[in-house]
This record gives sequence, structure tokens and C-alpha cells, in this order.
Amino acid sequence: MLDDRTLIAIRRRSYLEILDLALLLARRRPWPIALAAILGILPFAVLDAWLRADERISALTFLMFLFWQIPIATAPLTLVMGDILFGLTIRPRLLIHRFMVGLPMLVFWGILVKPLLWAMVVGAPFALVRLPYTVEIVLLERVSLTRFWGRAGALARGVDGDLVRRQLIAVILGLVFVVCCSRGIGNLTAVFEGGDVSWDRESHVGLWNSILVQGSIWIAIAFFGLARFLAYIDRRIRLEGWDLELRLKSVARAMEGEKA
Repeated sequence: MLDDRTLIAIRRRSYLEILDLALLLARRRPWPIALAAILGILPFAVLDAWLRADERISALTFLMFLFWQIPIATAPLTLVMGDILFGLTIRPRLLIHRFMVGLPMLVFWGILVKPLLWAMVVGAPFALVRLPYTVEIVLLERVSLTRFWGRAGALARGVDGDLVRRQLIAVILGLVFVVCCSRGIGNLTAVFEGGDVSWDRESHVGLWNSILVQGSIWIAIAFFGLARFLAYIDRRIRLEGWDLELRLKSVARAMEGEKA
């Protein structure tokens, strides 16, 4: 998989640089990234809209469902980014095959084990520091069930606090985006409708408000799914020295070209 023809410079980055890079990639490759995100998100967005139509379902229950959906919903985006990053041709049939092969592992670690650790409270730290890159480990590295926990531990070794901080930052920024986006678009709609514009006014109700809120939530999830992929790449660079290996390969190819 390693090659010197990568979409981005393979080097160490801070988390703010990773978020900035995620925005840059979304601008450089908007169509494949958007399509991959939509393919993963759309089925769950429809399911969520149906669930939200039932007033008996509380906001907390909805958030729990959303939490369970994230690993599978962001899986297509992760697979596509793996190909885009190294300049590989995106082959839908191969991506579908890889997704189906990794689906049982995603269900086990991302939908069963991770929520169970959170529910146990004392297991929450393990979920935070051991399982942030579940999707990437399962789909890109394709490790076996027995090797997964050890591989997740290797990626988290020595950076426990940093992983927790990054996830808290993602949650906070995501919430800010959802509030600003949904309320902002709602207020903009009110301008065209001739209504009053105020952050204190009552939000739009009904279908339109539901679309705004859920749309904002899924956009945030897609963006931070992209950022998570880049953070995973950054972690492997720091852990395994991808930058050095890629530079050595580049030098070797240049020398071969000179000899020819």
C-alpha cells in the first residue's frame, strides 16, 4: 500500500492541522468524498427520520442510536479515502467486497463492544483510548478478530491523553457546528419568509427543522470521520515512520531513473 504518490505530504501534524487538512481534501476531492459519505449516511438518515417521527423516542435514545450508527455510516468514506490518499483507482465492486468482509468485525467492535464499555462506565476509558480507530483498523489493515485488540493498543500506546483530548475537541466543535448550521439556515429561511430573525426566537418546527438538525449532525459526523482517518494516518506516521519510508522509496526511484 505504501507509495510515494500520495495526495498529501506524509508528515507529522497537530490535530488543528489535521482538521485544516480535512477541509482542504473535501475541497480538492469533493465528489468522491461526498458520494462516499452519502452512501454510508443516507440509510441511517432515513432510519433516524423515521425514529424521530415517533414522539415517544427521547433525545437521549436517539443519540444512543446515532452513536451505534457512526462506525458503519463512516465506513464507505474510510474505504474511499484509503484509495484516494495513495492515488488508487476507486473500484466500487472491490470497495463493496471489502466493506462486506469487514462488516462483522465492525458490528462486533463498533456496535457491540464499544457501547458495552461505555455502559460499564469503568470501561469508558478503554473505549476512548483503544477504539477511536476501529473503522480504520478493520477496513484498512484487515486484522483478525484476535489481533484487533492488540493492534488497537499499539496505536494508542503513549498517546492516551492526546486521544481523549482530540475526541473531546471533535465533540465540542461538532456540537457548535450543528447549532450554528441548523439555527443559521433556519434564520436565513425566516428572512426569505419575512419573519423575525433572532437567536432567541422559537426554532422552526416540523419536517424542515428535523431536516436541518439531522443534516447538520450528519455533515459533522462525515467531516470528523474524514478527520479521524487523517488522524489515523498521522498516528501511523508517528508510530511506524511512514514519512521516512516514503522518502527512501522516492530517492530509490530517482536513483533508478538516473541509472537508466
